[in-house]
Amino acid sequence: METKANYLMIGGFVLGVLALAFVFIYWMSNFGGGGKRYTIVFDGSVAGLTTGSSVGFNGIRVGEVQSFSLDPADARKVNVLVSVREDTPVRENSRAAIQSMGLTGGSGIQITPGTPDSPLLVPTEDNPVPVIPSQPSGGQGVFEAGSAALNNANVFISKLNDLLDRNEKSITTTMSNVEQ
Repeated sequence: METKANYLMIGGFVLGVLALAFVFIYWMSNFGGGGKRYTIVFDGSVAGLTTGSSVGFNGIRVGEVQSFSLDPADARKVNVLVSVREDTPVRENSRAAIQSMGLTGGSGIQITPGTPDSPLLVPTEDNPVPVIPSQPSGGQGVFEAGSAALNNANVFISKLNDLLDRNEKSITTTMSNVEQ
């Protein structure tokens, strides 16, 4: 049995495995793939979206969110930079919306395909990163309505507690009379 380990071979093997792991992660994260880049302008909050959130086209994952920025001319608008696969047929009448990804609370962007007779949305000299218009998403309205409903429930419970506190003596007397 050999008592001396060949440290050069072991070190080379470990470095090779680490290099392969980094290459695999780089490939899986699609940073090397590039793809087409688009800017989507949303009016209002993009709560739930994060860098790396899914971008879908007609229900199929085709890319991810790259970055966020506020519109310098109007701070109510949020510019979201996305990258999608080269074979994604984004058209001039395609629209984007924020979509809830289920009960996990995450969000993603869904791009509608547009009509087949509409030309493809391509970069121009004036606009190297084309803009996909956004549309209000149904999920955002549900979350806003849920928040309003919770606020109304909190107000109702608070008023009920105040009413019970003010009439505690009367309620106690009435309950003791009922028991007798």
